Amino acid sequence: MYTERIRTSGRGLLSQVKPVFLIPAVATSLFGGLLAQEFALIPGILHGWAVGLALYTAHLKDGYVDGHVRGEEQPTLSPRENQVAIRMTSASFLITMVALWWYASLAAVLVTAPLWILALLHAPYLDMHPVTVTVDYPIGIGLAVVGGYFVQTGQLPARILGVSVMFVVLLSGVKVSTDRLDYTFDQSIGKRTVPVLLGNDAANVVAATFFFSTSLLVVGLVNAGLFPPITAVAGVLPLFAASVGFVGSRRGTVRVQMFLTYPFAAILFSTYCWSTHCSVIQVLDLLRFTLIELPSCGCDTCGDRSAATSYCNYRLAKLN
Repeated sequence: MYTERIRTSGRGLLSQVKPVFLIPAVATSLFGGLLAQEFALIPGILHGWAVGLALYTAHLKDGYVDGHVRGEEQPTLSPRENQVAIRMTSASFLITMVALWWYASLAAVLVTAPLWILALLHAPYLDMHPVTVTVDYPIGIGLAVVGGYFVQTGQLPARILGVSVMFVVLLSGVKVSTDRLDYTFDQSIGKRTVPVLLGNDAANVVAATFFFSTSLLVVGLVNAGLFPPITAVAGVLPLFAASVGFVGSRRGTVRVQMFLTYPFAAILFSTYCWSTHCSVIQVLDLLRFTLIELPSCGCDTCGDRSAATSYCNYRLAKLN
């Protein structure tokens, strides 16, 4: 009986690990970190772990409120188990913050800590207002990008803030579309999402407005010189996401819009990285030098070996 209880509790804890939210959140921390010109592994891991812990805390708190306070769903953990899990996860987050302070800085902790505050406030507060229920997860993603970069550099340039804002606006549009799928259930429990408040058709217009605004942000930031001109290609994708909402089914629309966030992120990352010579480019440069250029430095048949050696020394100095 005791063994069965442990198994049940374990399944309950695992049920709050939701990869569809967890993986993108942790990935955006890595996204931000790799945009730095140098990537320190330990601070990067610590920040990604903190992002995951904050999101898991939010899911635990949401499960507790929905299952034991509101009675909206069948709880997978007892009230005591749920509360203990929240405390233990929060304690783990605190320990991670101490480690991040040690390996990065106090400022890095201050940039990361709001994720835990968002996690605890999500339910039963932020998820009951149409504005906060729409933007809280996107804001968390934006903070993950900013934090991932900050723990590596200790700086917050306008360019990385621009990336963060674009993600917040784009994902807010996706969130409004996602809430359209839950319209009937949310209306039955009095949850004031944008579709419940305005209706499904008006909510679709709101989502399209978020997507259109994302495209404008891309173009504006390119014109301001913060991103290379090629980044403007990314602005086409939110326009496509907006148009899909008016021709596709609700579920199909959400799938397409969620999918489009990935090539959008890929274009932002690659163009940002290329223009700033970020850590990924430097690693690729080192690999190319090691595998292709370095062997020629010791070639006995080279016509001008001294010139080849001088070039190799120059390339090594540049890479270092």
